[in-house]
Amino acid sequence: TVLAIDGIVIPTRRPKESETDYILQYRNRKTQWAIVALAGCDAKCRFRCFDASGTGSAPDSILWGNMKESHLCEKLVNYRKFAIGDSAFICSKHLLTPYRGHSKTPSQERYNLHVSARRNVIERSFGQLVARFPILKDKLTTSLRTWQLIARSCAKLHNFCTDEAILDRRNTDDIELELEI
Repeated sequence: TVLAIDGIVIPTRRPKESETDYILQYRNRKTQWAIVALAGCDAKCRFRCFDASGTGSAPDSILWGNMKESHLCEKLVNYRKFAIGDSAFICSKHLLTPYRGHSKTPSQERYNLHVSARRNVIERSFGQLVARFPILKDKLTTSLRTWQLIARSCAKLHNFCTDEAILDRRNTDDIELELEI
């Protein structure tokens, strides 16, 4: 089983000085205020891991390093799985990335083609996530402490919608939910 990984930029407002001592870390290379979520998904576009703790300036490879130290890498080893990422990541025992450079052998080109095909699922997952939850397109204007919660909640709801075959926001009226209060 393959886990496709990548990061998604979620626009935010400028953090207030009362919210963080590291305001400039929330500004990315495009001078946009944001957080970055690193996620991994399966072939069914379900998020298997979703970490929205990255500031706008954090590169995917650093976020992966932080996530590796958590439960994800252990899960990959225990289940004999591996992750596939783009060239922003460094190839390792449990993370496959494409070959870089211009002069690749035919077998390296085929390998890159397979990696790219398997990695496309994370791009589709992000596309579905943002289409379902447009709040992730616009600047999050809530308090900084809720940004991660909002992103993770959208990812969990995305998985629910995927499991229930809800194609978009307009189909949610047909679902009856039993809530335990």
